[in-house]
Amino acid sequence: MSTTLRRTSAALGAAGVLVASALTAAPAYANTMANCYAHQSKELTNSRLSAAVYCTDGEWLGVHDDQADGYSARAAIQLYQSQVGFWYDAHECFDDTTVADYQGWSFCNFSVTDGTLVRIRLWSSKNGVESYSVVTGSFTT
Repeated sequence: MSTTLRRTSAALGAAGVLVASALTAAPAYANTMANCYAHQSKELTNSRLSAAVYCTDGEWLGVHDDQADGYSARAAIQLYQSQVGFWYDAHECFDDTTVADYQGWSFCNFSVTDGTLVRIRLWSSKNGVESYSVVTGSFTT
């Protein structure tokens, strides 16, 4: 297990946070952020060296800010709004470590109905202004 994941796991344990996974019809990897980090379904980076990972098993979204430049890294699971024909940010996760926490990832867990068409968007934000936005191609959960 990487140092980052050990630190994250220790911090969650110390905070008394319990991450549970169902034992029925077990997936290839347990539904945890540690396994998402190691076996992500999608991965994105932008030119500010921000990164995002996504796991369709459990809908984990992880984001990482790797620069001490005042920008924060943000990622979203986007859903398609078919009535008007555009994608929108349905679930957002962010890492505001704007002091270059090279080893820290922020993980968020969302519920997205299986078979839903989604895509992942990653961007940087500074003083409320978005920049350096990138998206994956669309895929089903």
